[in-house]
Amino acid sequence: MDMKIDGGASYLLANQQVNRAAHTETKAPAFDALLTEEVARSAPASSSLRETVEIERRDFTSMNRQELRDWMNDQLRSGEMTVEESQAFLGWTVDVRIDTNGRAISHDGDYTTRFNFLELASGNRDFYLQRGDLDMAQRIQDALDRMERFSRST
Repeated sequence: MDMKIDGGASYLLANQQVNRAAHTETKAPAFDALLTEEVARSAPASSSLRETVEIERRDFTSMNRQELRDWMNDQLRSGEMTVEESQAFLGWTVDVRIDTNGRAISHDGDYTTRFNFLELASGNRDFYLQRGDLDMAQRIQDALDRMERFSRST
């Protein structure tokens, strides 16, 4: 398979494709870092373009479910997040209650209530670690890392 890396405007699209490919293997973060470094080194003319692209910061410490859902959908549309990566966020974007018979009931919900999703994610990660579910704990940690990357506080 031939891979062409262009220093022109097509770099952003190529970078999205590389990011998508790199995120399919979640167990190799070192490979992801090496691949990102190699792409950056291969396209030095694009580095100034990359520096001028500003990440839209969000306040995940005070966000409602709809705002998190909108952010997640923006990430999906832009190619910054895969559907698989978005799965960790889905439970936080809906208001589901359990009825007296143990059935889950989806509510229209109060989408004005603000949550600290960084704290919520951290608690969820710790819960899965205590249960010994390392795969789910890693997915939650990846979601937490993503939120911290886009957070206003960092």
